[in-house]
Order: sequence, then C-alpha cells, then structure tokens
Amino acid sequence: MVSIRKAPANVIKPWKLPTPNVYILSNANVVDTLKGKIHIGLTVKLSGGKIECITTTKESSNGYQRDDVHIDCTGKFLCPGLIDCHVHLAYPPGEETLDALVNMPKDVALFRQPFVAQAMLERGFTSARDCGGASLAFKEAIEEGAIFGPRLFISGHAISQTGGMIPSCSALRSSR
Repeated sequence: MVSIRKAPANVIKPWKLPTPNVYILSNANVVDTLKGKIHIGLTVKLSGGKIECITTTKESSNGYQRDDVHIDCTGKFLCPGLIDCHVHLAYPPGEETLDALVNMPKDVALFRQPFVAQAMLERGFTSARDCGGASLAFKEAIEEGAIFGPRLFISGHAISQTGGMIPSCSALRSSR
C-alpha cells in the first residue's frame, strides 16, 4: 500500500490568495432560480468568498464594518453561478483537427488549461464537472488560488467503449 504524504498546514504557499474582503452589494436585483422570481432592492453580504446573508436594503446596515467594500448595485442583477456538467479541460481548443487535439503534447495542453478555466469563470461558470482528463493537481491549484477557474468535480481518466468514444481522424480517413 502506498502512503500519501500531505504537506503540513503551516507550509508557506506564496501563491495563495489573501483572505477576501467583506463585500456589501446593496440595492441588487437578485434572481431566485428556485421560485422563478426577481427580488428587487436586496443587500447581499459576501464574507470569505461566500454569501453570508441576504437582507432588504432597509434593514441591512447593522453589523457592517468601516473597511467592508460597499458596492451600489442599483439597476444590476445578481444570479447564481452556472454549472457546466460536461467538460474536458485536458483537451483545450486550439488545434485544427480532432487528430491534432487528441495527439497534442501534454505540456502544450497543460499550459492552455489555465486560460480555458479562467475564461469559463469569466463567462459565469462557477462549477464544472470534468468528465475525463483534468488532474487532481489542476483542481487543487484552482482551490489554492494559483489558477483562476471554476470549482471542479473531476472523474479522472475517461472511460469509453473499445476503440474510444471518438475515433481519430486518420482512422476515419483510412476506413473510406
């Protein structure tokens, strides 16, 4: 049995992000996807990168500190992050053919993956399920703040039928 060692919690990681500020988003139009409604004029308090509370703007001034970041969201909408349920971050775009994509050198793919992950986050995807390819190291780099990207749920290596899910382009050409 192989023993896995984890670094002690007190190891310095200079790439780790500082503790996020407390943000007060006031006068926001909050999209409630469960009820299919938009709630007008709410205040959302974010602490530690997570929603701490949602109140009406009138009752929201209690408990705020002077160094909290206040943002007036009048006329703006807040909605839950999107979830992409089927991605393959290990195969980032940028190749002309499927054959070139599948045979891309691993180092090239590794340097492109952070760009793709950050672009997903910027489009509003706060979570993604990688259905084959993304590594645990990549997922942990996002969690530690070394790479910006959505929260990942990874499956490890893709599983497919004999011959693979998508035959290579050269195999398609030779079968004609």
